[in-house]
Amino acid sequence: MNSLVDAMNAADETRLTYLLGGGVFQTTRDAVGLLLARSRAGERWTLARLDINGHNSYYGGIDFGVYMRRTGPNVNAGEVDAAGKGVVECPEGRFKIFGLGP
Repeated sequence: MNSLVDAMNAADETRLTYLLGGGVFQTTRDAVGLLLARSRAGERWTLARLDINGHNSYYGGIDFGVYMRRTGPNVNAGEVDAAGKGVVECPEGRFKIFGLGP
């Protein structure tokens, strides 16, 4: 998760493409484009909490829940704590599913 946060905050397109390359629903290009646009607009993430919810997910991988502090000029009130969840492949560390609330 720290790799994703760091790549998002640095607008690292190569790293985001790798990390989100295992996507099940949204194409990698769409997801990377969305995160790059947010990062370039000044949005930053800080990992507040990560919960591991189990392994051998229906989608293959490890299910997790996450709480992320989002800050930036385009974030409501300048700061919001967002909840999300997803599935990550291990040991590759690539996200098969990742969703984060507003």
